Amino acid sequence: MEEPSRDASRVAALCSYGILDTAPELDYDDLTALAARICRTPVAFTKFIDDRRAWFKSQVGLPPDLHEVPRDVAICNTTIRQADLLVVPDCSVDERFRDNPTVCGWPNIRYYCGMPLINPQGYALGTLCVVDFVPRADIGFEQLEAVRTLARQVTAHLEFRRTSAELVRSLADLEAARSLAEDERAKADALLCDILPAEIAAELKSTGTVQARYHP
Repeated sequence: MEEPSRDASRVAALCSYGILDTAPELDYDDLTALAARICRTPVAFTKFIDDRRAWFKSQVGLPPDLHEVPRDVAICNTTIRQADLLVVPDCSVDERFRDNPTVCGWPNIRYYCGMPLINPQGYALGTLCVVDFVPRADIGFEQLEAVRTLARQVTAHLEFRRTSAELVRSLADLEAARSLAEDERAKADALLCDILPAEIAAELKSTGTVQARYHP
C-alpha cells in the first residue's frame, strides 16, 4: 500500500495541474476514444484520482452523467500504485477484485487494462483504461503498446496545460509590474515638476542631466 506521505504529495501534484472538475476537452476525448477503437473494447476512460475519488476526465461506453466513483472501489486505485500496465483478464476470478462492487455489481467489469498517467516527477496522477464486460485472454502486444503510448500523450497534454497556465500567469505578473513601474515613474515626474522649474524638470527627464544655470 502506498505511504500516506507519498500519496499526499501525489495528490498535491495532481491539484497543481488544475484539471479536476474541468469541462470536457476534445484532446482527451479523442485519446480515450482511440484507445477503445484500437483495443476493440466497449468502454475506455481517462481518470484522475485525488484523495477520495476517481474522477472521469473523458469516457466512452459509460453513462454520460457518471462523473466520478469513490476511490476505494475503483480498480484504478490499484493501477496508480505501479509503474506499468495493470492487465486483468477476468476480474471476477482475480482475488484482488472479485468482491469489488464494480465487478460483482454494475457495470460488471470483467476485462481490465489500465496504464498509470505518470508525470515527469514520477507521480501517478490517474489512469487511461480500456474495459470489457466479458473476460479476454489478451488484446495483443500492439494494443498494449498503444495503451502505453496514448497514456503518455494524455500526460503530455496535461503538462502542456500546466505550462500554458504558468505562462499566462507570468505574462499577467509582467503586465502588473510594468503598470506599477509606469505609476511610480508618473509619481516621480510629478514630484520633479513640483520642486523644479518646468524647463529644468523637462531637461532632466529628457537627458538625465541639467546644464548649470545661474539663478539670482
